[in-house]
Amino acid sequence: MRLKKLFEERESLWDQVRLLRSQLVQRTEPVQNPEGGGLENRMDPHLLDLQRDANRQISELKFKLVKSEQEVTALEQNVVRLEAQVSRYKSAFENAEKIEDELKVERRRLQRESKTPPQSESTPQSKTPSV
Repeated sequence: MRLKKLFEERESLWDQVRLLRSQLVQRTEPVQNPEGGGLENRMDPHLLDLQRDANRQISELKFKLVKSEQEVTALEQNVVRLEAQVSRYKSAFENAEKIEDELKVERRRLQRESKTPPQSESTPQSKTPSV
């Protein structure tokens, strides 16, 4: 869930970066002089402010992107670690079940042995006279 949210946030940030770059390109393209038909080399102070603001926003978004990519990497590492832990617990559980089954068989065998009378030898024992 969180991983999906981070991927969506990253895509959103990339979209914003692309949009700001395209706006920056549009605003920084030289303006056509309607009378002379040539390009005007002077930059409007308002455009410079917009460009600085766009550059600042791009830098912030790049930082957020790097930060969210690091978080995604950390989460992926957690997933790998937890999957390994689940695997270990699963094998321990299966081993415990096997031992439990063996113990149940052994208990049943011992209960059967305790319920049956001991088998005597086929020859009767002779009593030795006491002296």
